[in-house]
Amino acid sequence: KSELVQALTPDGLAILNYDDPNVRVMNTKTQARVLYYGTSEKADVRASTIGGDALRGRSFVLHYQQQSARVQLRIPGEHGITIALAAAAVGVAADISLEEIAAALETLTAFKRRGEIKPGPNGSTLIDDSYNANRQSILAIAQAMHETSLDPAGKRWAVLGDILELGPYAREEHYATGKALASLVDYLVAIGEQARFYIEGALEAGMPDENAYYYSARLENQLELEAAKKAAAHLLKDQVRSEDLILLKASLGLGMDTLFTMLYDA
Repeated sequence: KSELVQALTPDGLAILNYDDPNVRVMNTKTQARVLYYGTSEKADVRASTIGGDALRGRSFVLHYQQQSARVQLRIPGEHGITIALAAAAVGVAADISLEEIAAALETLTAFKRRGEIKPGPNGSTLIDDSYNANRQSILAIAQAMHETSLDPAGKRWAVLGDILELGPYAREEHYATGKALASLVDYLVAIGEQARFYIEGALEAGMPDENAYYYSARLENQLELEAAKKAAAHLLKDQVRSEDLILLKASLGLGMDTLFTMLYDA
């Protein structure tokens, strides 16, 4: 990514995330003007007074130079703030007023299957983030779930399929993800071949055996994969209650959208 910054001409503009130290130092690789965004007071375009709901959208005050404007997002997760600040920095560079930028940011909604909030089984709430997955994105949305207030009886469920294209790092990445999830969710449902390592990691971190479910399936065997999804859907329809919050997430190749459909089959 630094090669893109390096390729900029002196009259160009590099918009960099100040909160990421690896990105911040890219300013040394360019002759172009640098505009930083982030939550640090040292960022040019920054957010302060962060509040709101991690699941349904954070609120914050947007700052640039002597201007400020309040923003209420409608996209889930802390990463929504980062996305909004990057967009705001582009707006600032285009001489758009902070008020116009704030108004535009408030119209942002999640793309299909990328953090969509939907009705789940038995009156529960489901986060459909099934378009793609990696360890960072899984843990970001799980953290948002963890920070979301539920009814005292409410439980948090993570329903995850394989993360694909990891090569020799597949076991390590799935295991580390499961281990981190043990402190963020109450139940873990894993579907696929490498997904068994989610379970290993979660159990190692202290998740009770009875809260972890694994449905084995090979990606190349469509019948096996659909049977695993059907079994997981049956579990959810049987166990989930109205107070619960469910995350549905996997790499696109798992086709988790069919599991969502199964949740509403008779």
